[in-house]
Amino acid sequence: MLDVIEVIKDKYVKEGEIKNSREMVLTVLSESLGVIPANIREKVMNISHTGVLNDLVRQAVRCKEVVEFENMLNRAAA
Repeated sequence: MLDVIEVIKDKYVKEGEIKNSREMVLTVLSESLGVIPANIREKVMNISHTGVLNDLVRQAVRCKEVVEFENMLNRAAA
């Protein structure tokens, strides 16, 4: 029974990390670029690998144009 609880706990912790990483990408992106197009928001929300999301946060800080970030996002989501 304890193993089942640990598995469930680990799953929710992981889901929380992914949710926070997605929010971080979108927050940083909105601060650096302003309005985030819906297609970019949707692509970010579909990524479930925290390493990729963390890389996108760094890219969002550096990007000066939406197109630049979208190119990075397309490569990361491929």
